[in-house]
Amino acid sequence: MLRNLCTGLCLGLALSPWGGSLVSAAFDASCNSNLVNYWGQNSYGAANPSDSQNWEKPLADYCRDDTTDVLVLSFLHIFNSGTDRLPGTNFANHCDVTFPGTDLLYCPDIGKDVSYCQSRGKKVLLSLGGAAGSYGFANDADAVKFASTIWNLFLGGSSDTRPFGSVQLDGIDLDIEGGSSTGYAAFVKALRNMYSKASDGKHYLVAAAPQCPYPDAYMGPLLSSSWVDMVFVQFYNNFCGVNNFPRFFNFEEWQNWADKVAVNKNVKVYLGVAGSPSAASFGYVGPDRLAEIINDSRPKYPAFGGVMIWDASQSYNNKVGGSSFAQSIKSTLRKGQKCASGTLPSDDTSSTEYPVETKTSNVPIATTTRSVPAPSTTTSDKPSVPSKTKSGSPSTPTDPSDTCVVEGSPCTNANQYTCNGYDFAQGATPLYLIDAWVKSGSSHPRERFPSIGKPHPYWSRRHRPLQQ
Repeated sequence: MLRNLCTGLCLGLALSPWGGSLVSAAFDASCNSNLVNYWGQNSYGAANPSDSQNWEKPLADYCRDDTTDVLVLSFLHIFNSGTDRLPGTNFANHCDVTFPGTDLLYCPDIGKDVSYCQSRGKKVLLSLGGAAGSYGFANDADAVKFASTIWNLFLGGSSDTRPFGSVQLDGIDLDIEGGSSTGYAAFVKALRNMYSKASDGKHYLVAAAPQCPYPDAYMGPLLSSSWVDMVFVQFYNNFCGVNNFPRFFNFEEWQNWADKVAVNKNVKVYLGVAGSPSAASFGYVGPDRLAEIINDSRPKYPAFGGVMIWDASQSYNNKVGGSSFAQSIKSTLRKGQKCASGTLPSDDTSSTEYPVETKTSNVPIATTTRSVPAPSTTTSDKPSVPSKTKSGSPSTPTDPSDTCVVEGSPCTNANQYTCNGYDFAQGATPLYLIDAWVKSGSSHPRERFPSIGKPHPYWSRRHRPLQQ
């Protein structure tokens, strides 16, 4: 409807509650100006439990303007190979009703919001994995079987236990930060086979979220053998992050991957950043500095697709110079944006209106889920305290002597360095040694520490489901 009323400069006069234009543009994967936000973990609420007014808003609130192009629901964090048990999901304070006897949330309100976001031209993906949870495949056969489960629960298939009802998400994101690399290439191949046979004509997507050290410890084989549409590379909590631009910043390595290794030669690589200082352990840079990095990198690297932010709750609450971090970055991306067609994304023609009223929960995170005889939309109003979960490989039982409990504690096994509060980092270089080497002005730390590129105890601190 707004398009019928406003054209040209008038677009900027229709403002959302966030201050951006209400006229949304349809997502175009070929553009180098897209903005991706992870949603569902309310990390601002975990860092600021007393500031309930600014906890993460319902999904639809982030689709009312043209700031964010892709929203990634986080997380589906439980999928154990070789079982028929349904997977588990966690969306912090947004949903707490499970299908009976499962860890799978039933969230019709989120489904309604997904539908609205899609009507606004946004893409909505589901992220599998995260730094905490229990997931993995014992073999390729289990992975292929699980692809059918995801297809039926969230995408173009059918099931009696669809968390979002009949709404079909636009694809999946793999954020694999533990276990092993087994099965993920087979999973993507099987899923894409289902994509190609979809009768609805919908274009489904596959994304992955590796960390910037190349190759990624867990998704290296997947990224070298499977078709992916978008790669959201974590350039924070890492020595190769934006905070070490330009010296150790390694977007060039990912451009080389896109040119010489990636199966999809049109794959887009996203600059993954933290949305505020409290969104990451380290590596946050402000919007002015990030604008410099974007303006330097985008002309150099044809695979540059835009910016990924962890997460929505942080990037919209982090106000710098009167604008949110997310708005500032999107403004930078719009300047000089290019698409494969040579034209800018077209305006969304949908006239869908969404109710102004929104429902919020009184808890910053979900600490429990309730199983009910029949799914309902009831939400919990019990206050809770942010908590972290351990992550481990579901395929291999953990020996009690190897249990990692206290962050910073020494490891009991050979070839392991220290505990990050969830698991051990095998052969990783201590962060203080890397910092000392960087500050010394010496050559690339990879030359001095050959273990760089393996999981580091402080390199994997993003994307943790916030539940007990």
